[in-house]
Amino acid sequence: MNWLQAMGMMMLALAALLLVFAAAELLRTGAFVLGSETTVGEVRDYRVSERSIPFTDPDSGRRYYPEIVFEVDGERNEFSGHQGSSRRRFDIGEQVRVAYNPDNLSDARIDSFAGIWGRPMVLLLTSGVFALAGGLPYFRFKRVRRRT
Repeated sequence: MNWLQAMGMMMLALAALLLVFAAAELLRTGAFVLGSETTVGEVRDYRVSERSIPFTDPDSGRRYYPEIVFEVDGERNEFSGHQGSSRRRFDIGEQVRVAYNPDNLSDARIDSFAGIWGRPMVLLLTSGVFALAGGLPYFRFKRVRRRT
């Protein structure tokens, strides 16, 4: 086994691990969607995360996470969006649709495709990239070895 085949096997193993996490996240998100209810919330503020690399543009690592307030049965609830963006996607005071778990009001998300399905999709796509990056050299090397 050469180093290319070994790297391919490691990348395939990583792809399999990511696929397991993606499947778990898909199941969790599916359960959330089936049991969730929707309401309207309001963007109260933004939580700003600074994670720039020292020698790059200082604003390049800034991520904005909206903080949303919504009411259910007169009870006020807050949550911070799970996905940050490089710019503020909503205005302060803007109304947004919120999906929430009625049994656990702290389990809430912005009711959009990215807000609900973003994490499992990123995991699936990343798993696919690792599977391609590892699978192509691994299986190509095996096919070349069979011919000789």
